[in-house]
Amino acid sequence: YYNKGTKNGLVEHYKKVAGETDLPIIIYNVPSRTGVDISISQMERLAHVNNIVAIKEASPSIEKAELFLRTFKDRFALYSGNDSLTLPILAIGGKGVISVMSNLIPLEVKRLCTLYFDGDITNAAELQTRLIPLCDALRCEINPIPLKAALSERGFCKNILRAPITELSRDNKKQLFKIINDL
Repeated sequence: YYNKGTKNGLVEHYKKVAGETDLPIIIYNVPSRTGVDISISQMERLAHVNNIVAIKEASPSIEKAELFLRTFKDRFALYSGNDSLTLPILAIGGKGVISVMSNLIPLEVKRLCTLYFDGDITNAAELQTRLIPLCDALRCEINPIPLKAALSERGFCKNILRAPITELSRDNKKQLFKIINDL
């Protein structure tokens, strides 16, 4: 959709979507993609919508995630939307991650969460730290460019992109594949 929504427009959009289904809904807050950061006050306006159950928080602010949990701990679950913040979000009370990286290395992302929830914080932290270079490499160009290149290289899909999305640059591809191979 070409236009970004207003604060009121987003609230009304989520109410409308929720009203069309009984399925649980997760609000996606991805301001780097949408140009809009869903606020605490917007979530307060959605708190009465029973089938809105969680938020994927992909802003870079751990403080905002903590405020969200403090405000809505008993109402909405919180999921990390940034692979590089998975462990910090879990540590403050998040329930998991909705991950880009898991499309490429699902077992490692699952292992990170399992280690944390099993109380093995040391190994979870070591794994999170080891995965940071891949998190960064998958953000070297606009999503899904690096991810599609990596998935294509592994034979999971074809690297077909629609304009204005273009193929991963040669230098970034070389760096991404080096990081993947080093894992």
